[in-house]
Formats: sequence, C-alpha cells, structure tokens
Amino acid sequence: IPRRYKQKRILGELEMLGLKETCDFLYMPIPHCHRSTSGYAFLNFVDAPCAARAFHVLNRHFFMSSNSNSAWPAQASIARIQGLAANMEHRAKSEANQTRSRTLAVVKAGGGKLIG
Repeated sequence: IPRRYKQKRILGELEMLGLKETCDFLYMPIPHCHRSTSGYAFLNFVDAPCAARAFHVLNRHFFMSSNSNSAWPAQASIARIQGLAANMEHRAKSEANQTRSRTLAVVKAGGGKLIG
C-alpha cells in the first residue's frame, strides 16, 4: 500500500474493487516518528469465501497512485490472527503495550458501515 494512503483512500479503493462491503476490519500501523503509514495494512473479511476473493483481487494489485511509474504490486498474505473479535482483541493488547507507534483502525459498526 502506498505510504501516503490514509484510511479513506484505502476504503475507496476497496469499494472500487468490490471488497468494502465484506471487509469488517482495517488496521494500518503508523510509526511514531512518521506522518505516513508503514506501507501495509491488516484486513479481515466476514467469511472465508470473501477473504479468498479479496486475496485473489488484492494480490499483485496496483493501488491507484499519483505516480504509477514507481508503483509496486501489492503482496497479499494470510494473517496469523483470524476473525474480527480476535483482531480487535490483538489490536487492543498491542496498543496497550506500544508507546512508539500510532495506529489507525477501521471497523464495521452495527450499521454495517466501516468507521474510524
């Protein structure tokens, strides 16, 4: 993911790819000393078929960037932590133990929309 991407831009790209409605968790680490993201994000999808489709769509995907000549394709991988509840719990524990980085997380609220 391009480092200058923020949550809103990633969510827009997920929507363009037809993945936003099935994504219930987006987590983007931001190093403490930087204003940009780390260049990666963690996504969770509502079920295994949606996750498999997202993996296929996102792996080798070129994100819409203002400088497409230097864009690198995305590398999708399967995370060790699976499921919305497990991701939320892990994020809460990580933030409690981390003082050197900021994070952005977006989760699907009860209304079905991703929120920050």
